[in-house]
Amino acid sequence: MFLFLTSIYCSANYIVMYKEPDNKSDVNEKILYEDNYTHIMNEYKDEVIIKNKMRNGFIAIFNENTKKKLEKDSKIAIIEKDAKINIAYKNSSPIDIAMPFEIFENSKKDNPKKYFTKNSFYYQKNAPWGISRIVNGKNFKHKESYVYPENAGKMVDVYIIDTGIEINHPEFQDRARLGINLVEGSVDTDEHGHGTHCAGVIGGKNTGIAKYVNLVAIKALDKNGAGLISRLMLGLDYVIQEHELKRHLLEEEKNIGQISSNILDTRKKRTYLKKIFKKLRKNYNKNYKHHQSEEPINKHSVINMSVGGGKSAILDYAIQYATKQGIHFSVAAGNDHKNACAYSPGSSKKALTVGATTRNDKVAFFSNYGECVKIFAPGVNISSSWIKNSYKIASGTSMAAPHVTGIMAVYLTFDNYKPNELMEQIKKDAYSVVEDTEDKTLLSQTWPFNLVFKNEKKYPLVSLKPLLMRLKKNK
Repeated sequence: MFLFLTSIYCSANYIVMYKEPDNKSDVNEKILYEDNYTHIMNEYKDEVIIKNKMRNGFIAIFNENTKKKLEKDSKIAIIEKDAKINIAYKNSSPIDIAMPFEIFENSKKDNPKKYFTKNSFYYQKNAPWGISRIVNGKNFKHKESYVYPENAGKMVDVYIIDTGIEINHPEFQDRARLGINLVEGSVDTDEHGHGTHCAGVIGGKNTGIAKYVNLVAIKALDKNGAGLISRLMLGLDYVIQEHELKRHLLEEEKNIGQISSNILDTRKKRTYLKKIFKKLRKNYNKNYKHHQSEEPINKHSVINMSVGGGKSAILDYAIQYATKQGIHFSVAAGNDHKNACAYSPGSSKKALTVGATTRNDKVAFFSNYGECVKIFAPGVNISSSWIKNSYKIASGTSMAAPHVTGIMAVYLTFDNYKPNELMEQIKKDAYSVVEDTEDKTLLSQTWPFNLVFKNEKKYPLVSLKPLLMRLKKNK
């Protein structure tokens, strides 16, 4: 009895992920992972208490001795002890102002105006400076207007792994839904505001970039903006499984279309398709009860992670796995003014890690930096939606990452990029205009030293302008 109690006392929460198959074409991945789970349950049933099962791993309680055994198991890729994680929000910023809904609405009287070239575009006056900046080129004239293409973000699902979303906020126009709530004992809505703010930058009607995108709340952080890596992993698992289901349903619809092409009678074809699609929809809604839309199934999935914690190899591994499934990532670099490679998810090679800039194209004083930061975006004094039908001005790499997420959604509206392709295209379209922090020394500004500092490296700022120019030219 003493030994048993000691074992339990010394146990901890661990996250375990399986090795991927060497050749996916020769094996059903889902069946393989089920076999792995059966193997674990049979081999370690008296040593492991399973808390959560994931598609390609599990979360469980066990002790250090069991951990050592599992690390030697040929089916296991990586094991990591659970750890805390927090929002990447600069809440110590002096800019932290809440505004009621009416004030913001009064400042946005002008509705976006539509104009035509070879494609349709909208022009929004009085836009937040962040979304104004991303449609300008090398020079920002501080003219707060935003231009975006018709249907920007349409047919794209953006999953926001955060504190949740206030889905009934007027900014979202019934385009937001709850995916899953992973915070035990909490309500299904956002109790903090951080997730709602991120969602507003991504797809708000006034504050957002991709104004037709679908926003899905993955609530993994509590009302204090705190959580666990295990919750992030469960959030990623939810998105992976929903993405896989969507992909399967799209394949089914394609097959149905091919079958129906052999039916010559138009009326019979229409009846046949309606019957089959209704069956597919019922199955989709049964698996994801919160998704009740009659719109076509969205092909593309993007994840926004405006969170940060210590270096986590297992989180990086999970992001890598998800990108192989075709899921895109934009993540915050972090607000410690240190090397982003020392933090997760900012250290991920497969995600677009985003640093924050000021409206003068300077690296924000708090932003993490280094080779893991692939791009920069506006992240200081960003106005967006907040809980209780309000708006807020906030700062942080948490606010920078959603700018890139929104741009990803717009790109995916017009082309079928793989994650690595989209990452490279966005980096290619960026403008190298970002200078290091505004804290310049007096010496660096004095002749002749200023001539040396004038030629220092500039960093890439995300931009929607090259895509807009291509759309105007090609369509």
